[in-house]
Amino acid sequence: MLLNSGEQNKMSNSKTHDYLKEWKQGDIVCRVLGGPFSNFNGYVGLPKSNPAWGKSYSQLYDEGIYIDVHGGLTFDEQGHENSLRLPNAELWWFGFDTSHSGDYIDYGCGNGHEKQGHFWTKEEVAQQVESMAKQFLALNFIVKENQSDLK
Repeated sequence: MLLNSGEQNKMSNSKTHDYLKEWKQGDIVCRVLGGPFSNFNGYVGLPKSNPAWGKSYSQLYDEGIYIDVHGGLTFDEQGHENSLRLPNAELWWFGFDTSHSGDYIDYGCGNGHEKQGHFWTKEEVAQQVESMAKQFLALNFIVKENQSDLK
């Protein structure tokens, strides 16, 4: 579901944890969502045909698969049909957040310390999501090459 710019602006001005942007990169669904501290988080939804489907990000690391994204992967979960944030049980979602050391985080406590660091814009998070999607797409080719080498 792609939103027109008016709908996107309306949603981006609402409370955190809201859907902000969605698009497809190949057969991978890409999403930028609002996070809990006025930040943005990025997600990719993988189809069952992707070799990473159903694996945790820890399993990927254990297998020597490193997805280069800001702060590393911090989320993995199967979609849920009743979820507004990460729907579709056919997709396996991986994600990252922008609440790391050196990132701007608005905890809402008003002491000013949290207002230091880099604030990741929706556009910057979308670029990271795009890169993440391309890396997961590349896994399809790497696995196919390895399988053909074994024959």
